[in-house]
Amino acid sequence: MKKTILLLWIILIGNDVFAQGQDYFLQGLRLEKEFKVEDALEKFELAIRQNPKNEEALTHASRMLSNIGGRLAKSERFLRKGKSLCRKIN
Repeated sequence: MKKTILLLWIILIGNDVFAQGQDYFLQGLRLEKEFKVEDALEKFELAIRQNPKNEEALTHASRMLSNIGGRLAKSERFLRKGKSLCRKIN
């Protein structure tokens, strides 16, 4: 009985974490469409923290970092971080 309760608890917690990560991803998409690149990046990074293998969040975060890096004078840090996220996808 205790094992069943523990298993159900783990499943419920896991689903909640996944749902929260998905919420962050969807918020990031909305912000990206509004051209709020830095805010979108923050949400995508939160989604990645929830699920480090979330390829969609990694892809969008990489794109946001490239956009930021392309328009800032001192952008090398953002470009390196974007490349790092791309490597995680492959």
